[in-house]
Amino acid sequence: MPPAAGPIRESGDEHNREERICVAAGRGHVTEGDSGEQMGSPKVIILLSVVIGVLFAAGGCTSPGVPGGGSPQTEQESSAAPGGLAPGGSVLPDTGLGRAEGVTLQASVDTSRVTVGDPITYILTLTRPAASEAIIPAPDSALGKFEVRKWEQLPEEVLADGRVTDGRECVLSCFEIGEQEIPPLEIGLISVAGETTALRTLPVPIVVQRISPADAEEIKDIKELIYPPRRFPLRQVLIGLLAVGLAAGAVLSFRRRGLFAPQEEGPAPPSLPPHEIAYHDLERIAGLDLVERGLYKAYYTEVSEVIRRYIGGRYGIATMELTTGELLASMRQIEVEREYIVLFGQFLARCDLVKFAKFLPPREEMKAEVHRARELVDATRVVEPGPEPEALEVASSSRSGEVQA
Repeated sequence: MPPAAGPIRESGDEHNREERICVAAGRGHVTEGDSGEQMGSPKVIILLSVVIGVLFAAGGCTSPGVPGGGSPQTEQESSAAPGGLAPGGSVLPDTGLGRAEGVTLQASVDTSRVTVGDPITYILTLTRPAASEAIIPAPDSALGKFEVRKWEQLPEEVLADGRVTDGRECVLSCFEIGEQEIPPLEIGLISVAGETTALRTLPVPIVVQRISPADAEEIKDIKELIYPPRRFPLRQVLIGLLAVGLAAGAVLSFRRRGLFAPQEEGPAPPSLPPHEIAYHDLERIAGLDLVERGLYKAYYTEVSEVIRRYIGGRYGIATMELTTGELLASMRQIEVEREYIVLFGQFLARCDLVKFAKFLPPREEMKAEVHRARELVDATRVVEPGPEPEALEVASSSRSGEVQA
């Protein structure tokens, strides 16, 4: 029986070599062992291939790149099993309440493709045991890149198996174009034992498109300006010449009739000193009886203008367009006596009160204003030889009809 010992020993060596090859396959390479000749024989290679295939099929050896054996797809499914994917894209908790305890969380939208600013209805649904309590906080004014336009609680519903359904309805809007995501929402679930479990939804993808009509075309550039052909305005020129001719004929016709004949002006009246003009104007105002007729504002206006004209002629100041303050300042600049500036300022201030502030002094005091004005002229006039009385009458005749009843 000695010949049988060789094959038995050889079979044992092959078994040990298979174990070494199986272990080495988990590390990503194959060892040849002590005998290189046996590894190179076709019989041994075929045998090793069969053994390795059986080991992979049975799960006895680990697959490269996937710890613990098995395909990558099997590993993803097993890792998802503890939490699980709830319908509608939500995640069940990893601890506390699981799928076995009947807890589901769903987040859904009415559409996944909108245009800028369109409303999106986002519904959050939690199915839980009746004895548990849900904590669903409301988001702020924004949920990621989405603006929260409405957030309201849906009525609770009791299912046939005794579970309770809580819901929230949220209306969102997005104003950024492109692929966006509604971020996850976290809620809390308190069990009967008082343990709190965190639940989180998965992000919901939304595609936001720009607003454009279906038949929209590319915006075209502005066309060049088109100018109308230039033509000589013959009609307008003829009408203009006709109008000029008619006007010239009318002027010649009137001149022949003497309507436009130049009138010869007589010699200019001799100029009077300012104080003489003021005296005649004050006498004219006194004769109008404005105070007796109740025309107080007209009376003070006439008296103040006489004094202003006198100051302008006496000191060479353009007084009629100046306020009382500006007039007094101009008199200071030309170094008029301070006493006279004070007197003129008091007189003009009383006139301004009646003209602009509707102040009404006693009637006797009103009548005395003409006398006070004459005293101011007497105190400040320049004494010079006066003109003939005829010149005074000519100078005062131009102001005889200014204020009438």
